Parts: sequence; structure tokens; C-alpha cells
Amino acid sequence: MMDSKLLEIVALPAGTTVLLWRRFFTLMVLASSLFGFATNSTAQPEDAATSDEVQQAADAIREAYDAAHLALKDFPRDRFATDPALDASDYDSEAIAKWVDQNTRWVPYRGILRGAEGVLLDRKGNSLDRSLLLARLLEDAGYDARLARGHLSEEAAEAMLSRSATIDIAASPSAPIFRDEMVRAAERAPGEAAALAELVGSLPNRDSPEVRKAVADHWWVETYQDGGWTAVDPLLTGPLAALRPDPEERLSPETLPDSLFHKVTIRVVIERWEAGETVEEVPFEHSLRAADAPYHDFELLFEPFQVEPAPEGSSVVSEAEAVAETAQEWLPVLRHGGDFIYQEAFDRAGNLLRRKPGEVAIARKLEEANSALQGLGSSAEADPTHLTALWLEYRIELPGREPNSVRREIFDIIGPGRRQRAIAGQSLDAAAIRERGRLLMGTHRILVTSAEPPTIALEKSVLELWANQGPQIAALVRLARGAEDDEVVARAYREPVMALDLLVMATARHQLSPYPSSIYLASPNILTAHFTLKIDDSFDVQRAFDVVVNDVGAIGNGTVPAARMRLEQGVLDTMMEAAMAEPDERWGNAADLFALRGGATGGWRMINAESPNTQLPDAVRARIADALADGRIVVAPGQLGDDMEPAWWEIDPATGTTLGIGPKGWGAVITGDQVTRAIMLQLGKKAGEKVLFRASCKVAVVVLKATGHITIVGGAAMRSGYALAMLALNC
Repeated sequence: MMDSKLLEIVALPAGTTVLLWRRFFTLMVLASSLFGFATNSTAQPEDAATSDEVQQAADAIREAYDAAHLALKDFPRDRFATDPALDASDYDSEAIAKWVDQNTRWVPYRGILRGAEGVLLDRKGNSLDRSLLLARLLEDAGYDARLARGHLSEEAAEAMLSRSATIDIAASPSAPIFRDEMVRAAERAPGEAAALAELVGSLPNRDSPEVRKAVADHWWVETYQDGGWTAVDPLLTGPLAALRPDPEERLSPETLPDSLFHKVTIRVVIERWEAGETVEEVPFEHSLRAADAPYHDFELLFEPFQVEPAPEGSSVVSEAEAVAETAQEWLPVLRHGGDFIYQEAFDRAGNLLRRKPGEVAIARKLEEANSALQGLGSSAEADPTHLTALWLEYRIELPGREPNSVRREIFDIIGPGRRQRAIAGQSLDAAAIRERGRLLMGTHRILVTSAEPPTIALEKSVLELWANQGPQIAALVRLARGAEDDEVVARAYREPVMALDLLVMATARHQLSPYPSSIYLASPNILTAHFTLKIDDSFDVQRAFDVVVNDVGAIGNGTVPAARMRLEQGVLDTMMEAAMAEPDERWGNAADLFALRGGATGGWRMINAESPNTQLPDAVRARIADALADGRIVVAPGQLGDDMEPAWWEIDPATGTTLGIGPKGWGAVITGDQVTRAIMLQLGKKAGEKVLFRASCKVAVVVLKATGHITIVGGAAMRSGYALAMLALNC
């Protein structure tokens, strides 16, 4: 039965079943997210760990759990709370303003992206976000504070932009916590970017008009002291105060208009084939304001309903096959923390269900004795309409700019190539139905970042994971001991799990950036991980890492133009997608293929509408045509070797923003059951050696001793098929 908490929160119909495959899949994803290892459901009993080995791993995990609690008590708080800054400034208003000036850096963008919390975390922000932090500090110190706004003259804006290139806030010490593959990717990125830039040619060497508009839109704080309001400006201080314009409006931090906020909307878009046409519907959308948190972590799944169950006693594989082949309806459920968010379900005909899931299909069964459910063994589906595609769509709204939308395909039966041409007809055979059902059984993790996570934030997240994930840890111990479905496991299914792998990638792409003093977040960035079931003779998980949105601000340093910096950052981002796995465990990554230029992938070249690469598959040519129609530059391989999946580069010619695109629009896909080891001590550790878990570089040392079937590779994994691992941070 579906767990009671999910039934209570999303009000799903009573009697709905969550089959064994869903719980097993959830715990596989949970294990890989917590511990960086996948599981193999086909492990044989003789491979299972002994009870003593399970106990050793369980004891080590409990030791890490206790150590994390202890470490958090003394963890540095200066990037997560305001009181260290207030203590350092002795609660004096001038000293507080000086602290903001000296400990945070001004960078230009429009509106509210980071908010006070984000600026405190990554120590960057525009005049509005820095003023929000200053106002928060002043209010926490007991002062009344309000915001003032004015517009700088062109001369003043140009002076500020020139000055920003010379300002550099010393970066916090970065512990070498990233796995070797990620560090090597960062070392190789400049050379790969130079090769790509040579193919692309010249890019803009001046900042865009949007940057100048952002500089001109100036905010500061006014605080009430000695019977009057006094300007407190963390940017225009000393002689620069003369550049401050007269205030055009004054607002309290609590009454800022919604139009000033950076927003992201996550949408599920389905496509229905009906009467010779395709029709799109939106069963789910959820909007967020970026500044509400430095990063927002979501998990999206499609809960299936009206499933013909496999015979009693069937294997996990058989249950999964039954769900893929017979599910009639799906409900998109977005999980954020402990909350489950849902709106409307949809069915296999592509219709939205405005009643509770199950009611429509039940009515259909009563009315149609020969329904599609009874005809699943036939060669084609009998329904007059078909669910033919599903995309995740991200709509990004920035102050003063037109909204922009980016889509990522989950499944597409028609395909982008056929959709661009006239479609004569569309039918679904049993194989297409099964494939659609399989892809709808996946789970999709989404991380929206509004600030650049420093290393210390990642360290804190690891500690919090260990300190807060007791139910998951207990469930994995239970599973390793042979329990498959009890209250401990059910509780783990209900609890939220941190997307640590995505947070690692978000941290690494900034901390290892080729231009850490010049590149900064100027709008929300979006990273995703797609977990997809592979149902064959076994039950495995494939994971794809995908940087969906990587727009960044860049301040040219007089030698390297901002557009070139963005190109190099985009190359690094694409290489980071691949670096989350071993080279022989991934495919479909543009950086991997580009590294083979002149060899297996031939000479890379710019593609245009007049000279398409006819060697590429039809669907890929269609995706490239869409990119060209949107005005992007496309650089693709001249040829592909055997068993190579196509991938290419897309570059925005106006900004230099660059990203590698794979065959489905995703990044590097990790195949088989070896899922990402995101944080590792080092490669090649042997069973029986010690692994250090050091999260704050000072505390929380946990020693894991393993024998027998437990192997240590930046952690420990049970060969029984249920992962128990130790994350290791090397400080």
C-alpha cells in the first residue's frame, strides 16, 4: 500500500498500491544519492555480505552519524548566520556597513537574485542584494532600516564597471575535496575552450547593454539615527559617495515588488496526438523565487495508477515490466523537503484528469469492455488519441527582460525530426507503450542555484546529511540484512534526501572555474540528474547529469573578454557533467567527443542551415536546426565512430554562453549499475584500509575498517546489492 504520509499529503485515492519496484527504485536512488554507489538487484546469495560485515558497516555509519552531530555543534557559522558579522562589528552601524563593504563583492545584475542569505553565503551581490544583507544586519543590530533607489549617470556607471574589474575579495581556502577526474577536467578546460574558440571565431569584446542597465540601477540603505535618516551605502563610500544619485523611491525590504525577483517555474508539458495534430497540455507547474534560498532542491516523479499487477511472488523485474506496460494514468509529484506538491494527473491517451487519479480509468473500464487495457497484447493501441511526449520545461523570469524557457525531453515517441515535418499518422505498438512506461518510471532531481556554494557549504551539507538522514541509514542497514519491506524501510521512503551529487557539481563548477574572480552568478542556474530505469534481465539505473541553464555574469579583465570567459566556463560545465563518472561509464557528452577531434570524430566545424551534417541522425539534425533557428552557433563533429552517440556545442553569439548538448539534450549518461561517486578520498583504496571522513578539516574523523565483500573506493559498498557507503572528504 502507498505509505500513509504520501496519501495524507497529496490525497491520493485510498487503495492505491506502490509496487515493490517503486520502493526498491527509490531506495536505489537514495543509496546512490547518499553514498555515491548504485545497486544491482541481481546479486546472487553467495555474494551477500556476512552478518558480521553488515554489522561493521552499520557501526561505522552510526559512528559517522554521531560524529556529524558533534561536528555541527562547532561548525563555523559566519556564512550561515548574521551574528558572527554583528559580533565582529560590535553592533555599530558604521562598522556593519564597513563589514559588508570589506567582506562582500559588488557584481552587476538586475533585481533580487541572492537576497541577504545568498550574499552572506557566497559573498557577492549587486547593490540591491548587498543592501538587503546590510539592512538585515542593521535590523538584527536594533536599527530601523529602509532601502533607497536611484539611477547612476552613464559616466558613473562606466566608472563603477571599470572599477569592478580591479576589485577582488580573497576566496576562502578551498579544501581539495573534489575527485581527481573533476580536477583534471578543470586543468584541461582552458585548452579545450581555446580549440573551440578557434572554430567559433570572434565573440563580443564588450559587456552587453543589460550589464550597463544593471550597473545604473543603484540601491542603498538608509538607517534612522539621531532623529533622521542617514544613507549607508556599501558600494559608493568615501570619494565615490559623490556619485550616488538622488533617491527616486524608498521601500522597506518587506514591501519590494514581485517584479524585482528572479523567478523559475518548473513545468511538466505533455503532448497528445489527436486527429492528425499534436496538442500540448500542462498537468503541473511550480514557481519559486530564487532569493528564497541559495539553492532549491527538488525531486520529480510520475506516480503510476491503474496498473495490472504482476502475478503474486513475481520478481522486481516482472513488477517493473508490469508497470511499464499496463499503467493507465500518472500523477506528477514534486517533492521539496518533506512536502509533496501535485496538481493534475494525465492518462495514456494524453488527457488531463481533473478528478482524482483512478476515477477516470475506472469509469472507462465500466463503459468500455474492450478498452486499451484489455488489448495491450495487440500490435497497436486502440485509443483514438495517444500520449506521445513529455518534457520538463524551465521558465526563467529575470527583472526587465523577456522570459526564457528551456525544455528537456523525458520521452518523445514522434521525435523532433518527424515533428518538424508533416506527420501523416501516429500509432503506438506494444514496444512503444512499454518504452514510454519505462521512461515515466524515472526520477528527476533538480537543483536551482541562486548563489555560488563555497566549499564550506558543501562540507556543512555533508554533515547535515549524516546528522539528519537517520531513517535512510537505518533502512539501508535493514535492507543489507535481508529486510525488504517493513516500517523502517517505509519511513525512509517518506523522508527527503539531499541532492548531494548536484550540490557537488554546483560547487565544483564555481570553485574550479578558470576565472573565479571574474565569473559570477547573475541569474538562476539549473542542474539536473535524471535517474532512468533499465529493465532487461536485470533491474538497473542509468543516471544522466545535465547542466540545463549555466548563464553567468562575467567582468572582462582587460585581457580576456567577458564572452570568452563564458565560453570557457561552459566548456568546464560540460566537462563537469562527464567528470561525475569514470570515462568508461558514460556516453553522449560533447566534451568527451570533442577531445577525440581529428581522430574518431574527425574535424569539427560550425554547422549552418545551408550546410547541415547529413551523417548525424534525423532527430539530432532537428535539434540542431532548432538551435540555429534560435540564433545559436552550433559546432558538431565531422564524423562519428562506431557505437558513438552524437553530441555538439551550442554557443550564444551575443554573450558567449556555451554548453555541450547530447542526443536527448542531456549531458553525460552513466551506464550500467555504476552510479556517480561524487566526492572521493582517492581512487584505488583496498578493503581493510582506513577511510577518513573529515568535513570541517578539523573534526569528525571516522575510521571504517572493512573486510570480505566490502570494498572501499571513497567509501564502502556491499556486494549484496544494497549500498552502504562512507562519504570521504579529504581536507
